[in-house]
Amino acid sequence: MSDVMFVYGSLMKNFHNYEKYLRGHVLDIQPATVQGKLYDMPYKGYPAILDGDDTVHGEVIHVKDLAAILPAIDKMEGYNHQADDEYSRIPKTITLADGSTTVLDVYVYTSKHLDTQFEKEAIYLPEGSWRAFKESL
Repeated sequence: MSDVMFVYGSLMKNFHNYEKYLRGHVLDIQPATVQGKLYDMPYKGYPAILDGDDTVHGEVIHVKDLAAILPAIDKMEGYNHQADDEYSRIPKTITLADGSTTVLDVYVYTSKHLDTQFEKEAIYLPEGSWRAFKESL
């Protein structure tokens, strides 16, 4: 397992789950993007990526020992390798700032069909940046 992960929401630097799960483990952070459709879920306090063709901005985070922190992050993301998980960890092509690409797991929101509030309350972010959206509030 590579000690690299892609994040696009509350695990990005200066957000609450970065502080809780990643602080002290991070070696390097690089801006990066992935294809998808980004939504803010204000009723939950975090974003969701769904399949799509938009550019979603996030960060590639290099950590000391991903295996040591991944179980806690999976639990926070509601990912338990079950059909009814809130998120699934899905390999996606990530584009780094220099234009190079790599494949990393991305937490994709897979429980939209179970989320009765999503259609009315989730906010589509066509610019693809949860950080920019949160900083504009």
